[in-house]
Amino acid sequence: MKLIFCSRFALCIALVAPLAVLAADRPAKPVNIEETLTSLGYHHKAASPKTFAITVKMPSSERTQLMFVSSSLNKANTREVYSFAATLHDPISADSIEGLLEHTLEMPVGAWGLHKEADQFRLVLLAQIPGNATPATLKATIDSIAQDADGVELGLTGKDDE
Repeated sequence: MKLIFCSRFALCIALVAPLAVLAADRPAKPVNIEETLTSLGYHHKAASPKTFAITVKMPSSERTQLMFVSSSLNKANTREVYSFAATLHDPISADSIEGLLEHTLEMPVGAWGLHKEADQFRLVLLAQIPGNATPATLKATIDSIAQDADGVELGLTGKDDE
């Protein structure tokens, strides 16, 4: 019985210890997202009362990707970082959806979604990060989402629209 308890206790420590290290790197309260975007050098504007829009230049190209960062937090105390990869007028094919799901498994953060608006479909890549995420975490998330969304946009449309 002690061996089982010891094993479970060791497993709990192994699972909780990395979380404690991650939590130690973050401020205790939510960060001011506008100040953080400014400190990271992003030129931003209000896309809505609770969302900032930024344009991210892709490395090694002239392409850009429009990104959105929520200034408000949801019930889970996280904020959304997202980008639209394409606006489509026809439903996306099953093969394309399957490809996006496979792509999601390879991405470090985020997941693909489809947002239906009137007569069009918007393909969105969204990540949720803690409200108290460090500037480095926010920057890494923005860069990752922007690059993945831009790559899919280029593959689907061949354009630089979003």
